[in-house]
Amino acid sequence: MVEFVGVQNEKKIGVFEALWRSFFDSDCYVSAARDWSGISVTYLLVLTLVFCSLVVGGLFYRVVSTLCSANVVAMMDSVPRLKFNNGVMSTVSGERVDITNPGSGKTFLIVDPKDTVNDMESTDAKVLLQSKNIFVNLRSDAPSAKPSTSKKPTAIPLAKLYNNEELDGKQVLSQLKNLANASVLPIFLLLSIGSFLFILFKSLLLAVLLKLLRSRHSILGATRLIIMATTPSLILSGVSILAGLHFGKFESSIFTALFFGYVWLAFFFCRREDVIGK
Repeated sequence: MVEFVGVQNEKKIGVFEALWRSFFDSDCYVSAARDWSGISVTYLLVLTLVFCSLVVGGLFYRVVSTLCSANVVAMMDSVPRLKFNNGVMSTVSGERVDITNPGSGKTFLIVDPKDTVNDMESTDAKVLLQSKNIFVNLRSDAPSAKPSTSKKPTAIPLAKLYNNEELDGKQVLSQLKNLANASVLPIFLLLSIGSFLFILFKSLLLAVLLKLLRSRHSILGATRLIIMATTPSLILSGVSILAGLHFGKFESSIFTALFFGYVWLAFFFCRREDVIGK
């Protein structure tokens, strides 16, 4: 564990304590600039893991709760038995089946073995299952969604998913749950690596920019401060994802302003000559 000495009370502060003290304690920033060395990789690693745990935990909870909801179970019970032969789907009746979401009253899934639907965007369906492809419509149902920014239905060949199988709705739902469980660790690892590198390079680039603007801090010292200043906005954004909170179109602006506000405070706290680190 990385430790550093606080300015006022000489108490050793561990990495996890520094995470929450970075929200309000100027001593953390002063000590990071003066007493730490390098770019505080350990602190950045812990910060990244905490953030990714919040994000993945929130997303996994919502996915599983959705799959286990009464509406989804009712919809999947209405799915006819599907037969896949060399990537071609068929049903016993061969007729189109529209499955409605009991909660919204809108069509969620269309099972169309005869490919009678030519334009998925003319329907309310989120998923269209035809003889050789499955189409997923990612457009937003929000009234504010702009048509020009709506995504076109994504087509996935059934041959990539199924070969020679027979499934009913309950089996498909079980496969989705297993897929969600199996995806947690890979998503967590990929998100952790990506977040770690993004925060590191963002902090380094901003530190270089500040150095070009004649900051008295070294590039490594400025990087440490920026990484610590990232903590409040990053943790709060992770908590908002975990709690399912949304701030509309201002969400990105709020967390960006919070980040730059803490960066300014970090350098304000460390403006004295005796605090300038290496």
